[in-house]
Amino acid sequence: MQCPICYNKLIKECDNNGNNILRCCNGHSFDISKYGYVNLLPSKTNSGDNKEMVLARHNFLQKDYYLKLALELKNIINDLNVKTLLDIGCGEGYYDRIINDENIEIYGLDISKDAILKAAKTDNDINYVVASSNKLPFEDNYFDCVMSIFSPIYPSEAERVCSKYLIKVIPNKDHLKELKQELYENVRDNKILKEEIEGFNLVDEKTIDYKMKVADVNELFKMTPYFYTTHNNYEIKFREMDISFSFIIRIYKVY
Repeated sequence: MQCPICYNKLIKECDNNGNNILRCCNGHSFDISKYGYVNLLPSKTNSGDNKEMVLARHNFLQKDYYLKLALELKNIINDLNVKTLLDIGCGEGYYDRIINDENIEIYGLDISKDAILKAAKTDNDINYVVASSNKLPFEDNYFDCVMSIFSPIYPSEAERVCSKYLIKVIPNKDHLKELKQELYENVRDNKILKEEIEGFNLVDEKTIDYKMKVADVNELFKMTPYFYTTHNNYEIKFREMDISFSFIIRIYKVY
């Protein structure tokens, strides 16, 4: 890992009080929390998803409505023989926990301290970091694979730290359409664009489509952007309904 201030290598040490820290050669130091994660944001103000959104996502994902996606990602990563993985925008770490095994070194990165705290509390076997994706705190070419699930990436940074593959997951056109039909009078399909990412070639694309009966629609709603853009959203109460889950997994290779 690299210092976010001077970009020199961070070394794990103990301070004078016996606490674990990361320190660079210029003396910049960062505490390793008792849960094992480290906050490398220069500003310690909270950004990204708040506690309510993180808890809603955690509660919903724990019921495995997205398990088919997580297992497909695990299969892809195994097939690609990935040994070092960076999950950009990892949130509370659901996909990392499914993918994790003894043969893969995983780092989960998110700008939300609340999300990383929840991830680290749930599984301290994965390396979790509070940091921004526009300046990844890692050495060049360290990761076999960089993964982004519904999260934006900065292509130049992803290419810098990645030696082989980029996996990007986006919602397909019918994803959560029933939820949107409850919220909006005129529902538009998600736009699916062909995305060229500088430094990478698209080598494969997979789709996953299924429908499940969801009792926890209110938790699903709170973990989506619609919760923060819908008028009077705090007053909406959803009934149990069948929900469409639809994803596109794009696999890119560094060129």
